[in-house]
Amino acid sequence: MSARRRSHLDDQPHTDGWAVPYGDLVTLLLAFFVVMYATSTANEGKYRVLSDALNAAFAGAPRTTEPIPLGQPLNAGRHRLEAPAAFDAPTFAQAVPSPARIAKHGEGVTTLDRVEESLVHDLRRRIFAEQVYISRSGKGLEVELDADLLFASGAAEISSEARSLVRHIAGILTPYPNRVVVEGHTDNEPIHTFRFPSNWELSAARAVSVLRVLTDAGVAATRLSVQGYGEFQPIERNDTARGRLRNRRVVLVIRDEQWAPDQRPDATDMATSMARGTAPRTDSTADARGPNPAPERRPTSEGA
Repeated sequence: MSARRRSHLDDQPHTDGWAVPYGDLVTLLLAFFVVMYATSTANEGKYRVLSDALNAAFAGAPRTTEPIPLGQPLNAGRHRLEAPAAFDAPTFAQAVPSPARIAKHGEGVTTLDRVEESLVHDLRRRIFAEQVYISRSGKGLEVELDADLLFASGAAEISSEARSLVRHIAGILTPYPNRVVVEGHTDNEPIHTFRFPSNWELSAARAVSVLRVLTDAGVAATRLSVQGYGEFQPIERNDTARGRLRNRRVVLVIRDEQWAPDQRPDATDMATSMARGTAPRTDSTADARGPNPAPERRPTSEGA
């Protein structure tokens, strides 16, 4: 009975016979791809040798890691192109002297650049606080000082704090030869006292007070002059408190022209007399250049 059963099983078809050859095929394919991957690994040394060989075959420069000397041609066998005659020797632009270097020769205009640089550097704290304003105009370099910092209301006596500030400015101006005009200005608020009948007298007296501090600090009196303009040259409108504050000011105008010690005015310079303690003039011109003022600026003719 067992023999009959075995013969019956042997007669049935085998359906899993493909697994053995399929497994062999997959194993062969895996081995093939492993071999291909191993042989395809890049060899940088071989590629470099091959590259150098190709360059040499095509008369190219061999690849090297040595530095190429500057100024030498890559291929010594090739001819160099001759440069035009105009470029045989290199030419360089002439250096333009700086304003500070020119100013050493005594040119007044460029000296203003040095003065301005020194003032801005030393007075930057005051400038940020809007107590000092520095600007350029056709007259020269203008250093505007807040009158409320310098003087009490309706007075011409300079305060101790402002005296220190003016002395500091004088120390900056002393080494330079430029003339300095001290201008006094007020707002349009009227004043009528025994000492100051109008703003003319107040503005002139304030300018004289600043001038005296400058001379005491070492600025030559013959370099200085004063001008009083009253309320007639405002820089802002007088209808606001801010505008009136800006209009109450003393301005140091540093001129372009220079002063020399041997230059003497034709008439007695009022700046010198005021520095010596002589009472200032309080006429309508309020110009401290003497009886023959320079024609460049006449406050009376300008309505100031």
